[in-house]
Amino acid sequence: MLKISLVLFVVAVSAGLLWQASSLGAGEPAVHPNLDNESVKDALKSLEANRDDSSMDAVDARISKAVDFLGEKHFATRMLRIAQEESRSDVEQLLKAVDRVIESLTFRPWIEAELPEGFPRFTPVHHIEVKTLPEYRMARALMPDKQRKGDNGAFWKLFSHIKRNDIAMTAPVQMDYSGSNDSREVASMAFLYGSRKIGTAGQDSADDSVEVVDHPKQDVVSIGIRGRMNPESIRRGHRALESWLERHESDFRECGPLRRMGYNSPFIPAERAFFELQIPVERIERQASIKVVAEVVN
Repeated sequence: MLKISLVLFVVAVSAGLLWQASSLGAGEPAVHPNLDNESVKDALKSLEANRDDSSMDAVDARISKAVDFLGEKHFATRMLRIAQEESRSDVEQLLKAVDRVIESLTFRPWIEAELPEGFPRFTPVHHIEVKTLPEYRMARALMPDKQRKGDNGAFWKLFSHIKRNDIAMTAPVQMDYSGSNDSREVASMAFLYGSRKIGTAGQDSADDSVEVVDHPKQDVVSIGIRGRMNPESIRRGHRALESWLERHESDFRECGPLRRMGYNSPFIPAERAFFELQIPVERIERQASIKVVAEVVN
């Protein structure tokens, strides 16, 4: 047990030093244009007002007022509308859904390293969205069978790679899964380069178990999750993404394995930790119906 604790401590210290090497120093809260504005502040006041009155009419009234501030296109409005539809006869369920929306609007990940060039902003917690990841370069190490219950081996290989090549740490760290829901395992870990102009693709000449890969531009459906990465949070997040894909099967199809994108070092407290789960998707093109207009020639 002492040996395991020591290994975890060393990993935590190393990870912390990696992140602190970024231009953001010890980190700062992330910003998001759909969260950091006056309309959201006013909507939050509406959702949190008169909490003692938990009747359905009172909760609906608070939601209605919040929606007026947010507007119909805001993601939190969609979350509130869905909550009302699914909780029409259960005010306790609706109140829990409102609390999730409040968390979505108030939680900010602690950003310890810069995003890779052109990367989209974080996905708010509990929210599911489709976003486009740009082309990016990453150093990837596979997880041998004996390591799949712990990522220390891949971590150290990647740590040595970026240290050896004087490459700055970025966030998120990418972990791709393999297998089905019942036998899902982390297949690889990757550190993302800050720019595709850094380095070249191919195997690391000093360690052929590390490969530098250029990842293509890709659409993903993503959910933001607060807390530590553990099997239960992964299962819940994956189920939420699969349910979303079922509801939108006419517009999107899954085209790659589940991945998780970790934003924080072990130094960040669990209540501030944040990661995203993503599934690569492709948009389904639907041919527009062609209307044939017959001309009558006199």
